[in-house]
Amino acid sequence: MEQQDDFYFVEQVLAGNKQAFAFIINRYKNRLYSMVLRMVKNPEDAKDLVQECFIKVYGQLDKYDRKGSFASWLYRVSVNHCMDIFRKKQLHIVEYSDETGGGNLTPEVIYLFKRKNIGNWKVFYLL
Repeated sequence: MEQQDDFYFVEQVLAGNKQAFAFIINRYKNRLYSMVLRMVKNPEDAKDLVQECFIKVYGQLDKYDRKGSFASWLYRVSVNHCMDIFRKKQLHIVEYSDETGGGNLTPEVIYLFKRKNIGNWKVFYLL
């Protein structure tokens, strides 16, 4: 049912009903905030990033191909946006190796960077 609702509201937004996006925001804002907060560990930064993520999602809504769940797509766009911000700001660098681990990094951050690199790497993230 949730997936069908998502498809319906995505179609409504794409058809010009900008108010339909409020439904999407209300459905996902708390889950997205929790995910982003785990990444940045700062409530104010998380709030700002969630707003930016929804702006990004709104702007890219026409790229959603409806093959997978809307929630997965929304989270992927949001994580990518956060990672772009981390790369740009480079506020904190943590060394990571497969042997020593990543210290206090969240599982999400470790997973995303480990997917792209093998062995030792550096992670940029906001404190």
